[in-house]
Amino acid sequence: MDYNSVLLKSVCEMVLEQIAFLFSESAEERVDISGDDWYYGTMEFCGPLLGTMQIATRYQLSRLLAANMLGVEPEEEQSVRCAGDAVKELLNIVCGRFLTEAFGEDTVFTLSAPDVFTKSSTFITETMYENAVCIKVEQEILLIMVRLTG
Repeated sequence: MDYNSVLLKSVCEMVLEQIAFLFSESAEERVDISGDDWYYGTMEFCGPLLGTMQIATRYQLSRLLAANMLGVEPEEEQSVRCAGDAVKELLNIVCGRFLTEAFGEDTVFTLSAPDVFTKSSTFITETMYENAVCIKVEQEILLIMVRLTG
């Protein structure tokens, strides 16, 4: 695992704990991601380097993330309705924190607004599975990756 992946994993785990009270562990082996549809989030940033950050979670983890952020139960309508927004917020916070940790507080980046889409496991496999950091959260999988250019 390269430096950016190690840092991204660390930042993501810290943010999950701080904003959603979710504790994670490393998914040491590649896991089967077939089956359910996923929330797939992406955002761009520019500064000294250009890049994108992408995240993918199954619906169940997205609902749990929303519920914990909102202080409601995962089965409640509010957590179902806000699951995509919770993924966006997680992506936004992780991206900002990652860039600060990687490049320092004095380095300025402009972040785009995160977008979240519903995607199939086939799309996730083709788009990001091989290069993503895989984190296990509450027996569910979260995939996250960063691409830096320039």
